[in-house]
Amino acid sequence: MTYSVYVGKEGNVVKYVGITKRDVSKRVKEHMKSGTERAKLKYSKLEGTGHLSHTQARIREQIEINKYGLNNLYNKINSISPSYWDKYGIK
Repeated sequence: MTYSVYVGKEGNVVKYVGITKRDVSKRVKEHMKSGTERAKLKYSKLEGTGHLSHTQARIREQIEINKYGLNNLYNKINSISPSYWDKYGIK
């Protein structure tokens, strides 16, 4: 089974990072029906994903969360606990 990593943007600002094993467009439809702040975002799959293992996708998701800052995103939690970041080479 393979996974994709995707982001949701408000204008040019990334506000959400997620992973899915399904077609990204199906996951996006769920977000749009959610009635949350995530419903208004424009989503896109990150290039180079779509063929990742679950662990690889979680690592990439966490790298993206760290890049944009959890406090700046609609994500509520880290994908990987900070105590494991060294194990996976996450900064």
